[in-house]
Amino acid sequence: MELELGNRMDERRQTLSRRDFMVRSTLTAGAVLAGGIAEAEAPKAKVIVVTTKADIGAGKPIPFPLVQQMIEKGVTALAGKSDPMQAWATYVRASDSVGLPTAGGQMESIPEVNAAVYLALMKLGVNKMNIGTHRMSSTWKKSVTDLMGDKAPQFITGKLFGIADLTNDSLVVLPTVKHHDVAGVSAGLKLYACFSKKGPWNYHGETPKEDPRWDGKSGGSMGACGWVPANEYKTTRKLHIIDMIRVGGSSRGFTAWPDGWVYTKSLVFSTDPVAADRVALDMYLKVAQPSGRLDPLYHIERADKEYKAGVSDLAKIDVRRITV
Repeated sequence: MELELGNRMDERRQTLSRRDFMVRSTLTAGAVLAGGIAEAEAPKAKVIVVTTKADIGAGKPIPFPLVQQMIEKGVTALAGKSDPMQAWATYVRASDSVGLPTAGGQMESIPEVNAAVYLALMKLGVNKMNIGTHRMSSTWKKSVTDLMGDKAPQFITGKLFGIADLTNDSLVVLPTVKHHDVAGVSAGLKLYACFSKKGPWNYHGETPKEDPRWDGKSGGSMGACGWVPANEYKTTRKLHIIDMIRVGGSSRGFTAWPDGWVYTKSLVFSTDPVAADRVALDMYLKVAQPSGRLDPLYHIERADKEYKAGVSDLAKIDVRRITV
């Protein structure tokens, strides 16, 4: 009886497969007869959102092992691999000098996020890590160092972010998300402007320009920031891990102070800088308001439609959510 049932199921699968093939062939032929070759569906950008259920918040810091678990879950899910080191190797090679720009002093990333990423890359055995921390506080640096012990890497502090003029075979970009008068809401794309090779002020305004320092006029709209990943880092392998363990829901003097923090308890992963920012913005707007000065979607959509740096349409972004 079981053998007969198995045979019937096999026959049904074969029938469905043949039927499915015929339907698809007919549809394709119909499209050709209608005057054009059927276009394949445009590939979607992929974003992974990892959120913890843990009770964290002001006065309740997130445990380091939990951050490590969240990063491992995100990187493996994004790469489609079960082994964490194989997943990291999808984006970063052992022979690489890896650029690691991190959020500036206006709202520092959670030290545990940076430490977890640095330790994972050390385990992978990367050739070099270029970690720009010029605007990070001494307290933040000590927290990262304490978490890593004798494995703490060297920080580059000589100039703003400090990595733009170095060889970076790959990038692991570690921004935060915050209320910001220059971008509406600041995340990864604005950070690209800050570690651009020609200097940050070239890409804080409406269009790319060449100015070695702030000219008193640049600094509105961030419309040009998408030019940087689309051009300066076009061929560089990129991984973005947006720290949304907490977001800066308000700011004073460009700084997102702790009294405005909202704990969304999440990390956002993508190889697409535009898609990562678009999903992060959608999450931010559920818990906080942007700066009223600018439309926070403006620079994200410009990065997509004008500079082709990635995907800004949520309908074209494949978002997978994981809870730990």
